[in-house]
Amino acid sequence: LLAIGAHAELIAHHADRHEYLPAIDYATRLLQLEPLHEETYRRLMWMLATSGQQSAALDLFQSCRRLLTEDAGAEPEDETVELYERILAGDFAPSPRPAAQQAPALRHNLPADLT
Repeated sequence: LLAIGAHAELIAHHADRHEYLPAIDYATRLLQLEPLHEETYRRLMWMLATSGQQSAALDLFQSCRRLLTEDAGAEPEDETVELYERILAGDFAPSPRPAAQQAPALRHNLPADLT
C-alpha cells in the first residue's frame, strides 16, 4: 500500500512538471503493482497522448479493457471510455516541451559600484 501511494505521488510530481518520461515509467510500474487500477490507466493514457504517443495510449485502453473484462468481469468506466474516444478523435495535441527554467539571479550584498 505504501509503494502504491509513493508511485502515485511520483506520477503526479513528474506529470505536473510535464516530465512525462519518468511519470510514464512510474505509472507503468504502478500498474504492475495494481493491474486493475483504472485511474492509473487513465492517467497513463493521458500522458502518452499529450506527449505525442496517441497509438500507445489507444493500445493501452485496449489492454485495460481486456484485463478488466477477463479478470474482473467489468467494462471500463465511462470516464475511461470518454478519454479513449477523445484520443481516438485526435483531441490531444502533443504538449510543447516546457522551457528550461533560468537559474534565479544571485542576490548579493556588494555596494552598487562593485557590481
